Amino acid sequence: MRGVIPEARTKWEAEQAEIKLKREVFENRYDLRQTGKDKLSDFIDKVFLPWSKLNKRSWREDIYISNTLKEYFRGKTLREISPMLIEKFKGDRLKGITKKGTQRCPATVNREFDVLSKIFSLAIDCKKADTNPCTKVKKLRVNNQRYRYLLPEETTSGLLAQPCDAYGNKERQRPRHSDERRSKSGICRTL
Repeated sequence: MRGVIPEARTKWEAEQAEIKLKREVFENRYDLRQTGKDKLSDFIDKVFLPWSKLNKRSWREDIYISNTLKEYFRGKTLREISPMLIEKFKGDRLKGITKKGTQRCPATVNREFDVLSKIFSLAIDCKKADTNPCTKVKKLRVNNQRYRYLLPEETTSGLLAQPCDAYGNKERQRPRHSDERRSKSGICRTL
């Protein structure tokens, strides 16, 4: 191992820092650290939900989504949840049927995935986990296009002739010449 340790002022301090670095490498290589041993359901109840109530306006949705996550990952520790298990979760949730009897939308699965990712980010901040397995998983592709049908009176009123953006808002008329400004008297002058 090579490098400079600016905090070490003597040879003995540098040797102690080297021993500490070697110990950290050894613990990471052989997985001797104590992080990730908490169960996901316990972490959600003790840390994530109280944090969510204090910091988010959508905390009620987080409770509902957390119950879904706790049920699916029942008995799993933070360390046992892998990217492949998260992919399986996404697939199972997407194939599932909702209470209304329809197929679940990809946007719903993405929201659940976002909550799981935030749980792991919070676990990393609390030093309960080393990594976030959600960073290696991509979100589902969402197609949320809406088609709007015009009423008969809208087609005859000239709405079609006016330019509008993708949301149906009328575009603002721009001045014919950008270098012309209208003075207080109403006469155009060139800059």
